Amino acid sequence: MRLSLRKRMVALVLSLVVLPNIAAATCSYNSELFGKSIGIVGDSFFATDKKGLGSLQNIMGLHFHSSAIQNAAIGGATVLGFGKEAIVNQKLTKPLDILILGGGGNDFGKCGTDKNCLAGKIDDFVSPDFKSGAFPKIIDKYAAENTISVILYTSIVGNHAPKKWKYMVQSGLADAFSNRMSSFADTKQNVIWFDAATALDPAIKSHWLKDGFHPSSYGYKLISEKLFLQLCEQ
Repeated sequence: MRLSLRKRMVALVLSLVVLPNIAAATCSYNSELFGKSIGIVGDSFFATDKKGLGSLQNIMGLHFHSSAIQNAAIGGATVLGFGKEAIVNQKLTKPLDILILGGGGNDFGKCGTDKNCLAGKIDDFVSPDFKSGAFPKIIDKYAAENTISVILYTSIVGNHAPKKWKYMVQSGLADAFSNRMSSFADTKQNVIWFDAATALDPAIKSHWLKDGFHPSSYGYKLISEKLFLQLCEQ
């Protein structure tokens, strides 16, 4: 017996709306991600209220039901460079089930509005052929064979951010960065690109600190929820 057009439309709506919600609920209450060992390296984007209840590691611990979360990120850290400022020199105890890494704002900041310099930084992070760069080196250092590595950063800032950071977005740099990270992740089995722009809204001030370019604790909650579901549904 053939279904009427109306019934087929209802079935389609249910498949698009209800089933994804069921999948999300299943992830939230019964996930293989619970209790995983997670390590975070990066810059101040990951260090809001680092020693407080609103820290990224505490909020992420609630979503991943895990107390095995380390956050080695520090303000002023760079993707490139040497010494204590270099993200690759941040210390994590291994092995890790999930590695979260990100950064670049401080590296870009050294270029000002020099577009050649800014584009060169992206190439230094991950080469155009995806075979070399600082991010692959960071992943090689911290990740084991089965570690899921998440490159997490943002291609947006709050509407109340200073002009310096808005320029990074308006110039197309943020999109170029996002595209390079996404393309790199597509070439690697256990690497994922997560753009915080999928969780944060430039127009909602509560998603950001007063500076407009660091997530608030509420922003961390949104990021953690979205990342958890993305990893769970893969």
